[in-house]
Formats: sequence, C-alpha cells, structure tokens
Amino acid sequence: MNSILAIIAVLLGILNIITGSKKAKAEKRLRDIEQEHHNEKLKLIEKEREAARNRLRDLLEHYRGPGNGKA
Repeated sequence: MNSILAIIAVLLGILNIITGSKKAKAEKRLRDIEQEHHNEKLKLIEKEREAARNRLRDLLEHYRGPGNGKA
C-alpha cells in the first residue's frame, strides 16, 4: 500500500513539474507578446509625433514663407 502511495506521489510530482514548466513557458510567451504590443504602440506614437512635427513645420513654412524666421 505504501509503495502504491509512493508511486502515486512520484507521478503527481512529475505531473506538477510538467504542468509547472508549461505554465512558465506560457507566462513567458504572454510577457513576450505584451512587450511586442508595447513596442508596436511606442513605434506608432513616434510615427504620429513625427507626422505632427512635419505638419507643424509645413504650416510654419506656409505662413512665414520658406527660409523666413530662421537664424
């Protein structure tokens, strides 16, 4: 009886190790996906900022004329 319980305990331990490993891999993959998403959002924000800077520059040139107001 004790040997059966010992075998069951070992098998449960092995199962716990396997599922723990899968859980850790899934959590790492989730963190990687979240980081990729964050990086994509940052790239999009930077593109929007650059476009806004370009629009502002174009408006300033339009109203001042090219080369006016520069040192």
